[in-house]
Amino acid sequence: MAILRNWLPPSCADITREQLEAQGLYALLRDRGVRPVVAHQTIGARTPIAAERRHLGLKPSEPVLTMTRSAFDSAGNPVEYGDHCYRAQDYSIEVMIDER
Repeated sequence: MAILRNWLPPSCADITREQLEAQGLYALLRDRGVRPVVAHQTIGARTPIAAERRHLGLKPSEPVLTMTRSAFDSAGNPVEYGDHCYRAQDYSIEVMIDER
């Protein structure tokens, strides 16, 4: 369904695949006292590279949805950089705009 690549601070380098599958990244970060409070995220679409097509089971003409995110704690320290791609046909994007 997706290919997720995340870069974390060295203090989180020992997080395992099993932990991620059981809890999820942000729950694990919170358990270690790492609290992302602000992030910059960009969502787009593109043609997948061959390895992405193979892993996601896509035909050459099928696009991937992309997302990159840089997350920071309250002191402005980076706590995560994510570079993800998804099978576009499996996702939709919903945005709420509130101008209170």
